[in-house]
Amino acid sequence: MKLIIDAGSTQSTWVLIDGLSIVDTQTLKGINPTQNPQSLDNITPYKSPNSVAPESVYYYGSGVITPTQKQNIISALTSKTNAQTASVETDITGACRAISDEEQSIVTILGTGVNTVLYDGKKVIKKAVSLGALLDEPGSGFSIGKKIIQAYYRNQMSIDDKQVFENLIGDKNLIHTIYSDPRPNYYVASFCKKLNNFSAGFRQEILEQNFSEFFENQISVIPSSAQYKLNFVGSIAHVFRAELKEVALSYGYTIDKIEKSPIEGLIKYHSRE
Repeated sequence: MKLIIDAGSTQSTWVLIDGLSIVDTQTLKGINPTQNPQSLDNITPYKSPNSVAPESVYYYGSGVITPTQKQNIISALTSKTNAQTASVETDITGACRAISDEEQSIVTILGTGVNTVLYDGKKVIKKAVSLGALLDEPGSGFSIGKKIIQAYYRNQMSIDDKQVFENLIGDKNLIHTIYSDPRPNYYVASFCKKLNNFSAGFRQEILEQNFSEFFENQISVIPSSAQYKLNFVGSIAHVFRAELKEVALSYGYTIDKIEKSPIEGLIKYHSRE
């Protein structure tokens, strides 16, 4: 049996498989050793069904950067599961393996944040520059949420849309709330979940602006980008897939696949091994 883990900063999905059969699925708290080193403790609550020890563990996670972080995760996983082996890879490697069918393509994680790479079917061969949420991540949930908030305070909304916004925030001091929140990027990103509450025109404007900036800064910068398939994993790409495809076409790209989560693709990938 194999245990596959898709670990995001907010939550992690643990799937125990036997071949292509799913034996057990659990959703636990998120893990990100860079943003929150203490989140490694979120491995502890995992309980294998009937105390089954998987032969191998395959972990894909956000915030996995240094060799020390990888080794700490491996040690925690093998200790917890009694697995014979454990491997730790980045979330973008997981996305590539899940959606590329081991073919060359440009793969993007488009969720709260953004990460884009060129994948040759086996490994990442080029990364688009990402400056992180605080500096520049167009197309991300954080960027969409930020544009909504900016439009309100800059009087770039209609009267009706302003009323929608004010109903969402209530009587709270929004700016104070954002800057005092322990994870302001996630709080700001939460506003994109309410985008459908606004007028169709405002919604279209926000999405077109964000996705246009995304293609200009994340896709077009990859040499000969038009010759590759485009594949996406993540909640933003999934929820706003129609608008994403429309903007892609305006830049001369055709999107191949969009998946909300990499877990199903990772199950297929590892069942072939």
